[in-house]
Amino acid sequence: MNPEMTMQDAVKQWQAKHRIENNDPALALVELMGIRLHYFSTPPQKPQSPLDDNFRVTVGKLEVQTKALLDEAQALREHIGFLRQKIEALHRASIAEQLLFIALSGGAGALLYHFFQ
Repeated sequence: MNPEMTMQDAVKQWQAKHRIENNDPALALVELMGIRLHYFSTPPQKPQSPLDDNFRVTVGKLEVQTKALLDEAQALREHIGFLRQKIEALHRASIAEQLLFIALSGGAGALLYHFFQ
């Protein structure tokens, strides 16, 4: 078969080749297949609905909000790390102050002991 032939010409050639008469049920089948190929050979284009656009817009907004939330979470983690360092520094200073207080109290106690004895 020639690829440039129309469907009707191809059917007439097939009909002559196999000696099929005009009222043969096979021709009805061929016609039905031609109709099927004509109407359903290419998938129907799905029209884009406004819901698709709304969905894309919503997903876009969610993406922006998620990015902002992740940025805020990262900033919060950094701030918590900074606060943890400050608290640890205060604990070290507190321990040093307590040791100094113990040393000074011991020194004052020793002076008082020598003074009143």
